[in-house]
Amino acid sequence: MTLAAVSRPAGAPALLEVADLRVEVPVGGILRPAVDGVSFTLEPGESLAVVGESGCGKTLLGRSLVDLLPEGARLGGSIRLRGEDLAGLTERGWGRVRGRQIGLVFQEPAAALDPVRTIGWQIEEALSSSGRSGSSAVLRRRARELLAEVSFPDPDRALAEYPHRLSGGQRQRAFLAIALAGDPAILVADEPTASLDSTVAADVLDLIDRLRRDRGLALIFITHDLASAARRAGRALVLYAGRVVETGPAAAVFSDPQHPYTRALLASLPRLSDAITRGARLSAIPGTVPDLAFRPRGCCAFAPRCPARFEPCDAAEPAFQPAGGGLARCFLFGGAPPPVSRPELP
Repeated sequence: MTLAAVSRPAGAPALLEVADLRVEVPVGGILRPAVDGVSFTLEPGESLAVVGESGCGKTLLGRSLVDLLPEGARLGGSIRLRGEDLAGLTERGWGRVRGRQIGLVFQEPAAALDPVRTIGWQIEEALSSSGRSGSSAVLRRRARELLAEVSFPDPDRALAEYPHRLSGGQRQRAFLAIALAGDPAILVADEPTASLDSTVAADVLDLIDRLRRDRGLALIFITHDLASAARRAGRALVLYAGRVVETGPAAAVFSDPQHPYTRALLASLPRLSDAITRGARLSAIPGTVPDLAFRPRGCCAFAPRCPARFEPCDAAEPAFQPAGGGLARCFLFGGAPPPVSRPELP
C-alpha cells in the first residue's frame, strides 16, 4: 500500500506536471513519435506505475524526464518541475536537475556502474556532482551512510569493492545509493529488478518502497511486472504504442481493467492455479506492438490486435472517456455513435 500524495496548497504547482509529452526518434531519416502526447502529474510521496509491452515507450518516457534520450531524438510538450518548465533547458540546466532533483535507477546496474572505480568512489563522485561540499573524509562518511540507508550488508567493506565483485542485488543497492546522493525529490525506477531473481527482486522493491516513505519521494515505477505495480503503486498509466490508453488508481486499473489492451495484458499473466488444475497455456495478445515506422495514425493504434474492434476504431483516434474508476482511450466507453451490436469486452 502506498502513501497518499502530499496535499498541495490551492494554486501551488504540482511537484511534476507532464503535459502532451512527445519524444520523436529518427527512423530511416524521419522523426517518428515513440512517446505520443503523454500527460500526468505527480506529488511528493506518490507512486506512479507505468506499464505496457516492450516497445510501448516506457523507458523513453522515463529518460525524457532527465533528458537522457538517444542521439537525434527530439523532445516536445511540457515538463514542469515545481512550476518550472524543463523542456527548454540547456545541458547545463539539465545538470542541475539530473540527479539533484530527479534521480534515475536503470534496469541493469552492471552496465551503469563504472567497472574500474570502487563503489565508494562512485558514490562520492555523485555527491560532489550534486553540489555536496566537504573533505574526502566527509564525503566518505556520507557515502557509507547512503549504503547503510539502502540496507547494504557491511557498508564499510562495500566502499572498497568493485561492481564485478558484487551480486546483482548488491549492485542495484549500490546504484540506488548513487541515485539518492543528490537528495532528489523524484525517483524514476526503470525496470529496477529486471535482472534479479524473484526473491532478490522483492527485497529491492521493498527497499524502494521504504525509501519512498522515509524520504517522501515521488516514485515513477516503470515495469513489466503488473503484479508488483498493482501492489505498490497508487496510480497507473498503461502505455500502448507511445500513448496512454488507460489511467487511474492502480487498484482500480489492475482489479477491474477497462481498456481491451489492459485486459489482455492482465489475461496474459501466468497463474499457478490454472497451470495446476488445467495445465492451461498462457493467453497471448495476437500480433506485436506496431513498429515505429508503421504506427497507424487517425485510428486506434490497438485496433488491429483488439478483440472488441468495431467501426469507429478504424475511423478516428479515440479520446479519453470515464471508465471504471479512471479513464480509458476507447470508443467502447462513448465518444462515437454506438454500433447496432456493441461488442463485449473479453
